[in-house]
Amino acid sequence: MARKTKPSKFGELIALIIIGAVVHVIYGHLLPTVSWALIALAVFMLWISFFMPTYCDYRTQRNRPCRWRVRGKLRGCGIHARDKRDALWRACRLKNPGTLFRVMWASPDDPPPARPGAGTPNTSLQPAATQQGARDAAVFYCTLVSTVAGVISAIVGVLALTN
Repeated sequence: MARKTKPSKFGELIALIIIGAVVHVIYGHLLPTVSWALIALAVFMLWISFFMPTYCDYRTQRNRPCRWRVRGKLRGCGIHARDKRDALWRACRLKNPGTLFRVMWASPDDPPPARPGAGTPNTSLQPAATQQGARDAAVFYCTLVSTVAGVISAIVGVLALTN
């Protein structure tokens, strides 16, 4: 039976750098150096956020991080993906727009559920399920800034080509 190996962050990063270097050699004359630096930063942040092999790391009820393997710091395992997305939106002080489309099935005898984000009356007695909000928000903001910078640099490059 073949042995399963875990994905290598280092190997994937080296491949990403080699591909970036080849693209820069072929198309380097089309964009200024600043644009290439911004594009490289955007690609690197997107790789960290969505493709890098890592662990879920969602803080479980036992106050330990989840050890399931996932791709990207912003993604969660099958159990915690929804909770991780909700925590990211809460860290940004926003409501997850996906909650509008969630269908919650309950028996007729159950009391009506609390509104999302409203909390429960006895939250002071229960510890929070996650403390990952600040880190997730920082990764989200870095990804957002680098993506915007990449789009701006691409627009500047296209405008420079037309002149």
